[in-house]
Amino acid sequence: MIVLSSKTLTARILLYLSDNPGATIKNLSTTFNVSLKTIRNIIYRLKNNGFIEKTGNGYILTTKGEWFVNNILKKRIDVSKETIREKTPIVNVEESIHETSNKVETESSIKEKESIEDSFERSSDINVLMNRLEQVEKELEYLRNMLNKLVRELNFLKKNIEDLSRITIKYEEKSILPRPVMNIREAISMLGSQLDRFRIEGRVLFIGSIVVDREFYENFVKKFPIDISEIGKLSELEKILLDEMIKDARVIIHSGKQYRLVS
Repeated sequence: MIVLSSKTLTARILLYLSDNPGATIKNLSTTFNVSLKTIRNIIYRLKNNGFIEKTGNGYILTTKGEWFVNNILKKRIDVSKETIREKTPIVNVEESIHETSNKVETESSIKEKESIEDSFERSSDINVLMNRLEQVEKELEYLRNMLNKLVRELNFLKKNIEDLSRITIKYEEKSILPRPVMNIREAISMLGSQLDRFRIEGRVLFIGSIVVDREFYENFVKKFPIDISEIGKLSELEKILLDEMIKDARVIIHSGKQYRLVS
């Protein structure tokens, strides 16, 4: 077993590839407990300097790399650190690699190859990010459509509420009743004997269980006949009045399609 503790990380990687051809950047990162970025930088430098080459997903030593490992690195490995200092002078592996590589490639070609290799290694990460981005865009589009739908529904409800408020305010301003359509018991508790006087004067009408402002009633009966399909367009007060008029036999359903006043 080769002792690697006295070597630089670059030397340890070369020795590891010598014993484990085809090792990947991830394998090396796990083996030496070093970040992927650090391993990747060293691998690119060794590859650009001609000491290793790629095979499949991993890397192997080139002829140049094997010569360097066998003749430079392994000759300086021994069981004892003391023996190493006595028999073999300390050699800076990084400087040896640099000196050897200067005979093979120029600085410009190294940078060009490093850029190409880096792009290749990152391509899979970019694809993952692009797929995630596409998914996020679809989710945002769905949320945008849902939000637009909610806004439309809220505007519809707001309009209906405003219309009902205008109708109520309009009749409350003219009506002698607190509301143009009221339950009789509620009206009596609020108006007392005045309610009988209003009825005698013809200002209100008693229909079933409700009391109705006459003007509100007269404006409502002008809408007849009313198609059943149009009931949803009536205000809440008009719907209450219609129900009581049906119960009081003032309105009938004709042919199952229209509400008509009884003559």
